[in-house]
Amino acid sequence: MEDLLIMLKLKFDIKVDFFVCEIKKPGCSSNKYETDFVKVQREMKAIIDQQIDLGVVNPVCYGLLVEGYDCYLYQMSLKYEAEYRSRLIAQFRTLRDAPDIMLLLPAINILSYLDVIMHISFHKLIR
Repeated sequence: MEDLLIMLKLKFDIKVDFFVCEIKKPGCSSNKYETDFVKVQREMKAIIDQQIDLGVVNPVCYGLLVEGYDCYLYQMSLKYEAEYRSRLIAQFRTLRDAPDIMLLLPAINILSYLDVIMHISFHKLIR
């Protein structure tokens, strides 16, 4: 089960998943059978499959993996039939203590970038 899932409402009350987030607090270990990276990728693939089933022409989704203080932002799309492409589009760290305040600006910039690309991607989905 994902920690956060964002669903978008398309035309005619159709809802589609678009963003997933998996958060592991510092000091916690992953499931011994499946890493959090694999879990996020699997969930993103399921979102792409759902979008295809709903008739989305250019399916795309985003995933954020937070492992302790390290954050990884991924984008997955379907380039060709059955060829899922996942790529790391950003990486940043969260704050551990007061001296890490300098990490705040890069994190805000990346999350602002995510907001913009999700907005653009959403408008492409509903066309």
